[in-house]
Amino acid sequence: MGRERPRGATADPDAFRSVMAALAMPIAVIATIDRAGVRHGTTLGSLASLSLGPPLVMFALGHRTRTHRPVCEEPRFCLSILSSAQQEVAERFTGDPARRFGPDVGILDGLPAVDGALGWLVCTRHRVVEAGDHSLVIGLVERAVRNAETAGGPLVYHDRHYLPLSDPVLPNT
Repeated sequence: MGRERPRGATADPDAFRSVMAALAMPIAVIATIDRAGVRHGTTLGSLASLSLGPPLVMFALGHRTRTHRPVCEEPRFCLSILSSAQQEVAERFTGDPARRFGPDVGILDGLPAVDGALGWLVCTRHRVVEAGDHSLVIGLVERAVRNAETAGGPLVYHDRHYLPLSDPVLPNT
């Protein structure tokens, strides 16, 4: 596996990115509204369930993103878990902030939510933990809604590409 590295040495950033690209990550959009009524949102590839009791989720948000400040300062946000048919939405929410909120973004419990997503999590900010060049945001889930009208599987990010997963395989009962 290679020669021994000195204690405290860190991995080469390019090698680290390459290895992490091997992971398939779920794609979601985080959105909030600031005190001035301005909507903020971005695409996430780091959403994970953290706890069932109480229901907590977590994700990482880069310090240099335009969405970092509003998400870390505002008390509430909504996560829209994108379906396999929503690659355009994922790409749009990584682009020009003025074009992120199209007609396919509605309101759920007073927060922006992407229409047609597989589900939505309305959260209260529980904690923000600084971690390198990102903040780990932990949200307390106030409301979880599964969209029964959206067919298909989730949109994932793998090896630096968006990939739609086909319909989930249901176990025989």
